[in-house]
Amino acid sequence: MTRTHGPHFIVPPAAFDDGTVALVGDDAHHLVRVLRVGTGDPVSVADGVGGLWQGRVAELGHTVVVGLEEHVEVPRADPEVHVIHALPKGRKLDDVVRRLTELGVEGIWPATTSRGEPEPKAESADRALGRWRVIAHAAAKESRRAWLPQLAPVASWADAFGDALAGAAAEGFVCWEEATTPIAEAVAARNGATRFVIGIGPEGGLSRSEVADAGLPAVTLGSTVLRSETVAIVAASAAMALLGRLR
Repeated sequence: MTRTHGPHFIVPPAAFDDGTVALVGDDAHHLVRVLRVGTGDPVSVADGVGGLWQGRVAELGHTVVVGLEEHVEVPRADPEVHVIHALPKGRKLDDVVRRLTELGVEGIWPATTSRGEPEPKAESADRALGRWRVIAHAAAKESRRAWLPQLAPVASWADAFGDALAGAAAEGFVCWEEATTPIAEAVAARNGATRFVIGIGPEGGLSRSEVADAGLPAVTLGSTVLRSETVAIVAASAAMALLGRLR
């Protein structure tokens, strides 16, 4: 199976049962009321952890039952790409999460920095994390992903790097306006790591100590000044292309 067909959905592994999967709630409503599918129409389904199925609608109703036909296990990307992004103002990170998910990154780590937005109170942080996960889920459906990206809770800049780099052969870079090393040079120095981590600072920039805390080389995106949310997309796209992830 090289490509799936029909609307694509991502549901928990528990929804699968003996050759079928049940779509409920908004997913069922979208199929029946919006797309107006019929019995026998193609639908693809993923479990968010690499399992991908091509199926066809078997039963229509408040619950839509999809009969599963072809199945593949999509391996984890090599290397995985994770982005640590300083908290921007307002809801700017919403669009960053959406675009990075569409691009195919495996992890997004919101972080607080000295010149960025302060750490939100616990209740606000929980609401934001829930919203980002909903956005990532929707974007993963639209881009037909088999894997859902990891959305980490807000942490300090140093802690985010400590967690993202822990337990993995990890490499990467930090985007910094004072750097002179091109992205291509930093990627070319890769030594076979299974995880590639990219650090994006706030619009106010990173301090020298924060760049040092990352423990990764600093790179430049050229002479133009970009918004932080633009940097995330440009840097991740360039790195994935140079890593051979966009073939």
